[in-house]
Amino acid sequence: MLVKLDPDLSIIFGTQLFLRKQFLDPETGYALSVSNTGVALPEDFDPAACKGLGMKIIESLVRKIGGDFGFGRGADNQGARFVVLFS
Repeated sequence: MLVKLDPDLSIIFGTQLFLRKQFLDPETGYALSVSNTGVALPEDFDPAACKGLGMKIIESLVRKIGGDFGFGRGADNQGARFVVLFS
């Protein structure tokens, strides 16, 4: 299932935002992916080194549900992709 988020946000940020919810398998569980088509993440991106609260909140919530958090560049090496795996 792919859902394109509010087009007004795309205009504000100059990029397209996507949310993907995917059932993997009974043992793996679910994947929730948020990505965009903006500027790619830097090669040395480290969410633990972020000074804002956003990444800290996300990592805390992912730990609370027993999930795994991942990140990287989006499709065609563009934008950013953040993924939460949980069951």
